[in-house]
Amino acid sequence: MPTRLLLRNCLGFRKGGIRIGFFFVLVWIQIIFPTIGKAANCTDSIGRMVSVQGEIHVRRNNQINWSSVSLDDEICPGDILRTGSNSRAALALSNESVLRINQKSTLFFPEQETKQPFLLKILNGIIHIFSHRPRALKIMTPFVNGAVEGTEFLVQVDPDKTSISVFKGLVAAVNDHGRLDISSGQTAVAKKNAAPKYLTVIRPRDATQWTLYYPEIIESSS
Repeated sequence: MPTRLLLRNCLGFRKGGIRIGFFFVLVWIQIIFPTIGKAANCTDSIGRMVSVQGEIHVRRNNQINWSSVSLDDEICPGDILRTGSNSRAALALSNESVLRINQKSTLFFPEQETKQPFLLKILNGIIHIFSHRPRALKIMTPFVNGAVEGTEFLVQVDPDKTSISVFKGLVAAVNDHGRLDISSGQTAVAKKNAAPKYLTVIRPRDATQWTLYYPEIIESSS
């Protein structure tokens, strides 16, 4: 049936069909556009968007297409979140951690295991993280993983390396080639097929300048 005729019938232009017609319109939209209405449709939400600036998209678990993200949208297990150019976002996780996500970043949120640290996979980009609860978060990247003791740190994933700067607390950087404990004021880098090693950075806080313009709700979490 042609789309125009289908819409005409669904909208109830025929006598007595208006109320039933609108019901069929909703059903038809869900069939043609299956990602509509999926923003908060999981029963085990792992986080909520508390700041959305620019082009932020999510690919829901078992979905093919990307959809735009809005303020207060929930993130669910299996979702992939990405930020576009000149865009930023902030996500409050269910374990009370807060992620500030810089432009051109991609994160994957795998299924979580009960009574295990929250697992976050950073595929690329820059993430500024607050994790006030010890051992509440584990970071995975292509070159090194991080067991987080808290409290504030920055992870940057480039095409050939991952760097971690700790501003407060401790992060244990681990890969197949070695382990390195990164304490407050220290930065470490891990390249492909190499153990993590310390990196001298004169002013590591400069890498967080893009986080200074978040709304008050995010600043109060720091």
